[in-house]
Amino acid sequence: MEIPVIDLNGLTGEESERMKIMAQLHEACKDWGFFWIRTIELVNKYIAQTVSLAEKLAECMSLNLGLASGYIKDTFAQPSVGTKFAMYPACPRPDLVWGLRSHTDAGGIIIMLLQDETVGGLDFLKLQADSNREEWVAVKPQGNRIFVDIGDQIEVISGGVYKRAVHRVAIGTEGRRLSNGHVLQPRRRRNHYNKKVL
Repeated sequence: MEIPVIDLNGLTGEESERMKIMAQLHEACKDWGFFWIRTIELVNKYIAQTVSLAEKLAECMSLNLGLASGYIKDTFAQPSVGTKFAMYPACPRPDLVWGLRSHTDAGGIIIMLLQDETVGGLDFLKLQADSNREEWVAVKPQGNRIFVDIGDQIEVISGGVYKRAVHRVAIGTEGRRLSNGHVLQPRRRRNHYNKKVL
């Protein structure tokens, strides 16, 4: 089972290519709740580019849901951006402990900019539509990609069309795992309920 990969460079191309990328984004949000973004740029202005990328994704998600292009972005007006660095050391008995138990993220869109390039351990729960069975999907280390997972607030805004992603971190016996995640969420409390999507 392959995690979806979306090449956002197509969003600035011809309309047919833009529509293709938006359809891929829609399917990944609806069916998976997490996906990879292919990128070949170095992130020079880290936080500014993170917010810009999140806003581009939010615009596409809004349009795919039949909402005004700025709906999700406006919901996150004056966003709060948090950064989390984590290090999970090697463990002689990984069968007894988790690096991080299974959970969802309360933020709107979580952009995992730096996943460890050698040590895996990040797993996401995916519902198999054909069998209605859940299966853990390992996120294998990748280069030149940004990993995105959908948070609780996007599921609420979309009326359940887009799925929040349940995930966990396993630890292993060899090497330590490093990660750096950015969380984009509203700075203030707002009512995110959207009747149009429901």
